[in-house]
Amino acid sequence: MEGERGLEIMSSRDIAALTQRDHRLLKRDISRIEIEWEKANGSKFEISEYEDDNSNRLVEYLLNREELSYVSARLNKTSGERLNSINDLFKSYSDLIRAYADEVEKNERLAKLIEQEDNN
Repeated sequence: MEGERGLEIMSSRDIAALTQRDHRLLKRDISRIEIEWEKANGSKFEISEYEDDNSNRLVEYLLNREELSYVSARLNKTSGERLNSINDLFKSYSDLIRAYADEVEKNERLAKLIEQEDNN
């Protein structure tokens, strides 16, 4: 995924899923860490809105590798929680995207075959 800054990013929802953490609690922790980040770097983390299954509009963070590394280090330091290494997170995320793309491609091929069958 790419954010507004054009860098490879990972959403807080994806991080929560990959680390099996509650997204609301993870966002709370990231929000606290963002204060330190902003003081050190002069910028805030990118955010985006999404709709949940009940059509509620919610917010997620979009973190690039540098930001994710910073957040991971602070989470490990402040709460003793273990996140997977940054490279493992991005590798898992990339694997998920690749698997999804493969499924889409299979479905497109199947749809073409069905269409050809219907035309015959």
